Amino acid sequence: MSLPARSVAALGSLVVCAWTTSLALAGSGPPVPASSPDPRNAAFLQACGAGDERLHEAAVAVAERVAKGRAVPDMHELTGILRAQQDPHTRPRAWTLRAVDLDRDAARVRLSTWLRTLGSAGVRRCGVASIVDSQRGETVAVVVADAIADTMTELPDSVRTSSWLTVEARSLVHASEARLVVLGPRGAPRTIPTSFDRGSGRVLGRFMADRPGRWVVQLLLTIDSGPQPALELEVEAGDGAADRARSAEAPGETAVTAERDDGVAMTVMLNVARKTEGMGSLIRDVRLDAVAERHVKAMMKAGVMAHEAGDGNPASRMDAAGLSPRELGENVARAPSPALAHRVLWDSPSHRGNMLHGRFKRVGVAAARDASGAVWVTQVFASGEPGWDEGRGDGD
Repeated sequence: MSLPARSVAALGSLVVCAWTTSLALAGSGPPVPASSPDPRNAAFLQACGAGDERLHEAAVAVAERVAKGRAVPDMHELTGILRAQQDPHTRPRAWTLRAVDLDRDAARVRLSTWLRTLGSAGVRRCGVASIVDSQRGETVAVVVADAIADTMTELPDSVRTSSWLTVEARSLVHASEARLVVLGPRGAPRTIPTSFDRGSGRVLGRFMADRPGRWVVQLLLTIDSGPQPALELEVEAGDGAADRARSAEAPGETAVTAERDDGVAMTVMLNVARKTEGMGSLIRDVRLDAVAERHVKAMMKAGVMAHEAGDGNPASRMDAAGLSPRELGENVARAPSPALAHRVLWDSPSHRGNMLHGRFKRVGVAAARDASGAVWVTQVFASGEPGWDEGRGDGD
């Protein structure tokens, strides 16, 4: 991705890395308003927000999983469930409750308490479902998507190779910039020409799927907290039926063992992934490590995963550290393990753009675990031209 001087490249948050259920709809498209399929759950939907058909289907998948005794899906697993239903929104969350004799009034109070912990940056959409088991009782699931943008037209599930595809979306929040980033079956992503009307929020872009395989289109909106992935749409190019299965592993994911330091693990996986694309390793820089570590601590303290967590934006944080690379980028993630953090970053067009950016020569990495055991990660990338710091001769 070509970047202007002193720009901040490809910023974002946790994204999908797994598929869990079969496709339900023809393609990714606009939201489909829908009341609760089960009238008994109408109060849950009323407490949550606007109902959506795809999210109701996702809630069914979550309820089925929990009813069988499995854990509530984390964010990246839940994103996979949404993608299987062709819902393009990012950062979904789920709430579940299982009881032999469910008290719906009490359950609604518990749901409302949980919803208040989420905050909201956009338009809240919800799906609800419940499953009754004669032995285990009833399981209720609520899936929440905080939408900051919507697609305006449907993107097909599959197309012939070399087809032109048009992406039209609308921002639901105030945004200063919009970019469409496309990731093909291999290699680095690219930003396609994108028109953005701030008044109406309309975003429009067009690209050719010129190779067979899976293509991902990501809409990045720059809002108060920085650039955020707002939508992710997928399409399979080829002459046969679409094969939506995604590789279970990202390049480099098996290059580390569980007992290694999390920051070291993230660095090793990053450089192995770059090697698979014919690129050299990034040099880990202790000064960038310090910048990354301060931001991880700020995110964990604030309880938010963002590029602005009360400690300034990436450029201002670099300035405060006395560093001034001509180009810089930042990736942040939260996941159950370093391997999953690496996987979701690799699968995201904007994040992989940083990982494979040809002019980045140095990287700082920080990773820390919270009380739940989840790992919070920040990767800070910088170009290596002479004069980027006080040394005035650091040109690796």
